[in-house]
Amino acid sequence: MVDVIDPFGSRQSEPDPARPPLRGRILLLIALIVLIVFGRSIVFDFVDYDDPRNIFQNPLYLPVNLTNIAHFWHAPYSDQYMPVTWSIWGILAHLGALAVPTHRLGGPDTLISPLPFHLVAVGLHVANALLVYALLLRLIRREVPALFGALLFAIHPFQTECVGWVNGSNISLAYLFGVGALYLYLEAADADTAPWQRRWLYPVASLLFLGAMLAKPSAIALVGVAFVLDALVLQRPLRRIAPQLLLWFLIAAAVDVYNWIGSRGSQTVQVALWSRPFVAGDALAFYLGRILLPLRLCLDYGRSPGVVLANTWGYITWLAPAMVAVILYRLRQRWLWTAGAVFLAALLPVLGLVPFYYQHYSTVADRYMYLAMLGPAIAFAWMLTTRFGESRIGRLSAIGYLLGLGLLSAAQISFWQNDLRLFEHVAEVNSESAMANYSLGNTYSRLDRMDEALAYFEHANRIAPGFVDNYALVNWGNALAGKGRLQEARQRYEEALRREPGHADALVARGLLNAQEGHTPAAIADWQQALVARPQDVGVEYNLTLALIQLNRRTEALSHLQSIVTRRPDFAPAQQLLARIMGSAQ
Repeated sequence: MVDVIDPFGSRQSEPDPARPPLRGRILLLIALIVLIVFGRSIVFDFVDYDDPRNIFQNPLYLPVNLTNIAHFWHAPYSDQYMPVTWSIWGILAHLGALAVPTHRLGGPDTLISPLPFHLVAVGLHVANALLVYALLLRLIRREVPALFGALLFAIHPFQTECVGWVNGSNISLAYLFGVGALYLYLEAADADTAPWQRRWLYPVASLLFLGAMLAKPSAIALVGVAFVLDALVLQRPLRRIAPQLLLWFLIAAAVDVYNWIGSRGSQTVQVALWSRPFVAGDALAFYLGRILLPLRLCLDYGRSPGVVLANTWGYITWLAPAMVAVILYRLRQRWLWTAGAVFLAALLPVLGLVPFYYQHYSTVADRYMYLAMLGPAIAFAWMLTTRFGESRIGRLSAIGYLLGLGLLSAAQISFWQNDLRLFEHVAEVNSESAMANYSLGNTYSRLDRMDEALAYFEHANRIAPGFVDNYALVNWGNALAGKGRLQEARQRYEEALRREPGHADALVARGLLNAQEGHTPAAIADWQQALVARPQDVGVEYNLTLALIQLNRRTEALSHLQSIVTRRPDFAPAQQLLARIMGSAQ
């Protein structure tokens, strides 16, 4: 029989030890290790997956003001009601505002620096690692096992997506509130806590839970995690748990319903009820395998319900988590039950039992494991309280495993450096990823490598006809135009404008095509309409000025030229053209 410490921190024959204090040197060690593994991501770029739409091309951040921030609190934006996240990103956009646009490798220029966003993303993950250590220390009352468990949570390669991807930092923000809420909830529910402390601990925990829900609605998973920890760790009866968690459930339901009402344009995948358990079982099997051996992780696994259910293995993979469940049951160790139940509760909203939007790409994603890694962290920490875990070979094995995870995470985070690194890696892991192929087409189009861009666009179109978004349509058109296939390019621009009549990039591109073919009035109309959507775009306004001069509409041209020079005195072509016009007028 394995000699273990009870889930609550004591051997069966020993009194429950006092909880050790939070020691500064251990907290500093955790923070230092996280920074060593992930710190270089602070100099990374934005990437061409949700970062443009949600951050550096977000019209409500150009400029940032209270009126625009208030919009996020009134209704969902981009089909997501997460006003705390939108507001914090707005502050970071203001702090990162640039006077002169900077060019991104393979992406559109931006007036917002990614540096503040990456600094905060790394800081949030450090803070969450420290909170997880505090939570584990509260549960098992042993410093070294709690340290090892926190490091497993912090440096597992699953976590790189929420650290390296700016748009993924909303998850780590939500669980900064969430893990804090769990800690205070357990303090309030503990029988050893003084009554006067409970009076403020539970309300503060509930406020933190509300903050988590307003940062990311998927934080509803915290309700299940809190229930598991309360029932299996504190062992309170259901009649004591239900009234307190009812408030959290009502908060979560209110936020999720409001988000659903305001984002009905977001279409989920239609999956038959009978097949959803197979999809969920496959997702669990995938995550369990990658926890132990986290190799070939990427942004898009292509493991959509359609792919899973179209293959024989999709009806078999559920056996792996089922076997794990049987083993946990037969071991009859509450600490393993707790770890497994926390893992399951954290993943429950994104297993596919209830369809969600990202299943168009894949049911599984690394970011969905962010909170769920608390389960393996609990198991790892408690395993180190066994006789084997306390032995020299046990500790060395744990250190070796953590070292391996750290090296893998350091390699994994490098893929988030820019679009080219990210999507080439995704295409290497999943060559049938339409997302990766379209994004590489976008990237190579922006780098003026049109042959490669066209190859990726055409491959993506063979994989998933009609999957292409408007941004990719415009870049596909640009690649075709660069190869002299002007009619095909026009078809791509007009398809984008059919879908979204005011799409600025499509209007700008079609204007350039019209100008190239000698249709100057049509080019002027396109650029004028584009400037309605992007009034600060001096490049478009300069092209419009040249076209107006070509039609001898000098008064309008001069007005635009003076506007450009006033707003961007560093824009040399406008300065030179204005000097020539003013010189010729004398």
